Amino acid sequence: MAVVRDMVTVMRSLLVEGYKSIFRGDQKFAKHARETLIVVLILAAGFGGFKLYRYYISSREATAQKVFYECMMELENAKRGIGSWYDVEVAFEMGHRQNSRSQLAPFFLVFKSEALQAQGKKQEAINLLNDTLGQLKKDSNMYWIYKVKLALSKMDMPDETIQKEGINELQEISCLKGENKKENSGTVPALFYIGSYYWEKNNFDKAKEAWNKLIGLQKDGSKSPYVNLVKEKLQQIS
Repeated sequence: MAVVRDMVTVMRSLLVEGYKSIFRGDQKFAKHARETLIVVLILAAGFGGFKLYRYYISSREATAQKVFYECMMELENAKRGIGSWYDVEVAFEMGHRQNSRSQLAPFFLVFKSEALQAQGKKQEAINLLNDTLGQLKKDSNMYWIYKVKLALSKMDMPDETIQKEGINELQEISCLKGENKKENSGTVPALFYIGSYYWEKNNFDKAKEAWNKLIGLQKDGSKSPYVNLVKEKLQQIS
């Protein structure tokens, strides 16, 4: 803020001195003053535009956050059984329309897909979540978390072809299969869920492979809610 005040003060001083020089009647000073004024006015216009743009962005994001919070309250009500999932769907859809240019725009759609899933509109939910992932950067932690969510949604579909897609995607995120060998924010949950899938299929070797890798990734001292669950399961098949 101090820098802003200093810039405003300098511009004001230059403008005042410029006007004084113009009205002196001295052509030499007047010419110099006119040139100075032009530069100052250009700088002032650019500075003012920048401040206006920043204010617009700040205001836009603040509005989006408020609407997003209201939508999340609708979501919580639905989870507690005191609201409908259709209302949640509509709330997040409207929230996205009103804030489509904000940084939160993709996340309105993510939770709309959750509302669709809860209403049994599984294919719609998958399509929406898949489209939404295209709006997120791959270096974002949330990208891979939602990628896991998409894979699990596919595995929950009755169509075996779509189920296999989900399984393959989960294996790729977990770095157990495919070209993806770089761990990401989705690797640990993916390892947990792919291990759980094989556990339910009584393929304990595959389950152990996934879960042992999960535990190995936590040796850096970080705590994962999945580790204790995995260790209990591994004790049963060791």
